[in-house]
Amino acid sequence: MKENAREILSYLDYTSLSITDNKKTISKFIRTLHPLLEKGYDVAGVCVYPTQIDVVNKLLKNYSLQRVVVGCGFPDSQQLLGTKINDAAALNQLAIDEVDVVMNLGLLKAGKLDLLFDEIVAIRAQLPLKKLKVILETSMLTKKEIVLAAQIAIRGGADFLKTSTGKNGGATPQAFEQMCKVVVEHFKETGQKVGLKVSGGVRNLEQALEYKEMVNQICGEVFLHPSTFRIGASSLLNDLLNYIED
Repeated sequence: MKENAREILSYLDYTSLSITDNKKTISKFIRTLHPLLEKGYDVAGVCVYPTQIDVVNKLLKNYSLQRVVVGCGFPDSQQLLGTKINDAAALNQLAIDEVDVVMNLGLLKAGKLDLLFDEIVAIRAQLPLKKLKVILETSMLTKKEIVLAAQIAIRGGADFLKTSTGKNGGATPQAFEQMCKVVVEHFKETGQKVGLKVSGGVRNLEQALEYKEMVNQICGEVFLHPSTFRIGASSLLNDLLNYIED
């Protein structure tokens, strides 16, 4: 199980998105990774609020993890589009690699699909230097809506599809399966690989391996790489350490 845990660790976006995050708590959060990184273990990335990225970069300056922030209306996407566009432009200037944004489910539920597509395109245009992950918040969607949301996000320029913010329920295998099917269909049609990120509720190795196997079975082994598969979590690390440090 140690090798399984090590592989899952390589897909981990180690995440802290608490309302009380501050320099002290994020410093402690990041220092948890240092012993692993010093031993040569791989972690995919660190995901925090933009206000904390300077702390992350300072403490990880010697390591090549992906720097991920949330923005553009996280976690509800109910801000004015102009506000989201301004936020995206500001995020593009930060020393980060990726931005996780929430799809506007109000537009989706109202059937205003053209406006929804245009919004994603507008945000994408402000982030030419960053990877864009679009959060579908699958716990709020039907199976048909998950497929539709995934298709719109991909057409709008998403580099990754992400299940959840973690604020309104987490990922489920059923929802993730629908996302995988959309991604693999897009890959077959275009040759373009869009990444998949599971987030919310993945707390142990067994759950993580279930999602990994789903990617392998539906999308293929070619997607089992941190560039196309991530798991966003915080407490998952504690469980992985039980196997890695055994």
